[in-house]
Amino acid sequence: MNARATRSLVRWLHLVGAALIGTFIYSPWDDVAWFAALVKWGVVPLLTLSGLWMWQGHRFRPKS
Repeated sequence: MNARATRSLVRWLHLVGAALIGTFIYSPWDDVAWFAALVKWGVVPLLTLSGLWMWQGHRFRPKS
C-alpha cells in the first residue's frame, strides 16, 4: 500500500472515530455501558494513534 492510500485510510478511520465520539457526546447513548466502553477504550486510543500518525507519520516511513 502506498503512502497516499495509507493516509487516506487513516483519515477515514479518524473521521469515523470522530463521528462515534460525537454520537457519544450528543446522544443519550452515553448511558449504554457497552457503547461507553467502546468509545473510552477503543475509539479514543484509535483516534490518538491515527492523529499522531497523520501528524508525525513521515518520521516513521522508510526512506527510499
